[in-house]
Amino acid sequence: MAIGFTKIADYLISEIKRSEVKPIAAAGNYPPNKGLFLIHSVKDGAIPYNQSQRIHESSQNSELWIPPKGGHIRTYYYFKEEYEEKVLLFLDNYFIRENILDRPYFIIT
Repeated sequence: MAIGFTKIADYLISEIKRSEVKPIAAAGNYPPNKGLFLIHSVKDGAIPYNQSQRIHESSQNSELWIPPKGGHIRTYYYFKEEYEEKVLLFLDNYFIRENILDRPYFIIT
């Protein structure tokens, strides 16, 4: 299924050539004052999780969370509370905290 989706993405986003996308090199050039948060399930059937490990190792300032299940896009489904906590903490650490209650990602329900 992932291969079929990749072919569709290539067709829809034709100006981007996958052979020219180099996330590990981009992570190495990522500004050290910016945060980079990677979430990658061990059970990802589309992209091996060690790719995110390599990106994390190449970045000067990144965080990596590797949950044990979730496939390519379903980590949130299995780990909703932990996912939300980690993402909100990341946002809190790397974004200016002016009027944080007015920001959409700090909505208290």
